[in-house]
Amino acid sequence: MRFPPTLFALALCAASLTAAQAQNATPAPPHTRTNQAPAGMTLSYDAEHGMINATGMQNRATSMASTSAPSYTGTVNVTINIKIASNFRPGTLYHCSALFVGGELDTDSGLVAGGLETANGFARRTGAGTATCTFTIPFAWSLPSAPSADTGLVIAFGARAVDFSGKEKEVSRSTFQIDGIENLPSDASTSSFVFDVTL
Repeated sequence: MRFPPTLFALALCAASLTAAQAQNATPAPPHTRTNQAPAGMTLSYDAEHGMINATGMQNRATSMASTSAPSYTGTVNVTINIKIASNFRPGTLYHCSALFVGGELDTDSGLVAGGLETANGFARRTGAGTATCTFTIPFAWSLPSAPSADTGLVIAFGARAVDFSGKEKEVSRSTFQIDGIENLPSDASTSSFVFDVTL
């Protein structure tokens, strides 16, 4: 059975229009990774309490209702490998902290539209002179869907040697590092990062 050329052309146009509408129905997530952290953002490590603190980020000018944007989800796995090079007392434990800030990062104003996630925990010994912390950090954020927005993931991590042999715990040594700007993970994906430190 042969179709008249006019009917074939109309069918092809209808199929193309349907495909184009289907492509436009899904909001495009932000894709452009920025190369610098937002202005004024400061990350610091409180080694005594094993916490990383983030300051200097600006609030959004308007509030973001939970229904205003689709949830942007994912998981970030962070592994911190510790090389134990100092002479610590027997029984010393090794503790790690991780923090990441991600989403839309306005490098001029310091505005962050996304989220800040933290994780803390003790390392497990993995051999003579080594220990490892592993964090699995799920997240769910409401992100703006502007395709021109700069996005990224800023990761900070710290490790400390904690001596519990006295009446009070004592932090014998600590290290704190900040990774460069990583790509924002794709929606509903898992990204893994491995960092090496020495104590």
